[in-house]
Amino acid sequence: MKKKDQGVNNYVYDWNSSDWPDALRIQQQNDLQKAYESITGEDVSNNQEKHTDKDLKPTDLPDNWKTELARIPELEKRPTQEQLNQAVQGEKDKYNNLPTDWKAKLDEFLEIEKGRVKTELPAFFQSVAVGIDNIKKRFENDEEWKKQNGITVFDYEDIISKKLTLDNKENMRGDFKLVACICATEKVGDTIENLSPTAKKNYLPTIKKVQAGWDKVELYQQIGAKNSPFYLDIIKQRQVYKAKIEKWINEIESQNLQSQPPK
Repeated sequence: MKKKDQGVNNYVYDWNSSDWPDALRIQQQNDLQKAYESITGEDVSNNQEKHTDKDLKPTDLPDNWKTELARIPELEKRPTQEQLNQAVQGEKDKYNNLPTDWKAKLDEFLEIEKGRVKTELPAFFQSVAVGIDNIKKRFENDEEWKKQNGITVFDYEDIISKKLTLDNKENMRGDFKLVACICATEKVGDTIENLSPTAKKNYLPTIKKVQAGWDKVELYQQIGAKNSPFYLDIIKQRQVYKAKIEKWINEIESQNLQSQPPK
């Protein structure tokens, strides 16, 4: 491949072009090198290898350049190898020094957590104005849930006692509360359709309790029925149910504004 040159020669060759076969490129380079040496008398073969480390080293470095380099703040923050070794050993010691009764203490802690969840869940479903009977019916009418968990009668305290672990605790809490919010939303829907505008206005505080419940569980993340025995497929529709609550609140508040006498 040729490129136009503004020098003495009309053209120069681009040796890096893929248009040139390797053998031809090498031959052309050798020919040019010999021609250059015959004119200048200078040997340019292996020119790069003639440079030594001493030649390449900057000449203006101070004698204490290693010490000065070590004073750079970013380098001072780096842990030494000894500090790293100590940190690794410290982590090993944590496990080597576990008390002999560590498993019993872990079981004891799990029982405490089960008790906390048993107290927390009824407080939540009461706060969204739904009873345990509504929740029980939702679980027992879900054939897939009964098949997955081998349960026919829903008893949330018994399920917590038998199936809650430190790994699935947060998912069980979240799933139960989501189902409670779904049941509370269904209860609101069944109630509100038969109410007069005035009755709806009076019922609005109850609907807002359900909305507050949805806000609390908004950030729960589910990973499926295999991890949580409180998981139901209907949880996938939680945004639909939450939107219903918000729609009813907006409608009632809009009606209230329209019914107010002009100032």
